[in-house]
Amino acid sequence: MCFFLPFILFFLTAIPVSPLPPLDDFQGPDEVVLDAKRRVQLVARHMEVMRLHGINTVDVVMGPEKNVLIYPPQNFAHMLAELKALPKNAVSNKMLQHIQRTHRSIEIDQNNRILLPSAYVSFGEFDKDLMLAGSGRYLSLWSLPNFLAMTQGVSAITPADADQYLPGFSL
Repeated sequence: MCFFLPFILFFLTAIPVSPLPPLDDFQGPDEVVLDAKRRVQLVARHMEVMRLHGINTVDVVMGPEKNVLIYPPQNFAHMLAELKALPKNAVSNKMLQHIQRTHRSIEIDQNNRILLPSAYVSFGEFDKDLMLAGSGRYLSLWSLPNFLAMTQGVSAITPADADQYLPGFSL
């Protein structure tokens, strides 16, 4: 049996394994609904990726712009580690305190819904109709008016600003 072990190991390592889709490519907005029990159903295309990674909880924090940020647990841990590695100053300390004070781990139910605490609903000024926007490593949940106001802010970028801060970039 020892004779065959190296050959078995060779063949096992030669079998191509389909990699899991990355958890850093959440993109695009989706309209979602906040139900009467404060539940929001996460979008199927995002849930497919998270379920492939075995994710059944998300880490949620109040965002900086009257929104709620929803992270897969490993992305939250990575973001938190990045923040803690930054030089200590008033801004980084304040951001760390904010994240630690508003962080909640929330279970995803069988219907791909999360139950938002009432403080999060109030903070985000959430009504029934919401926008769930992919933001790379996390999802951001917005009230419709706040989402529209945020997107209008991008249109306020002047061509001179774009040339100075985004050299060589265009949409």
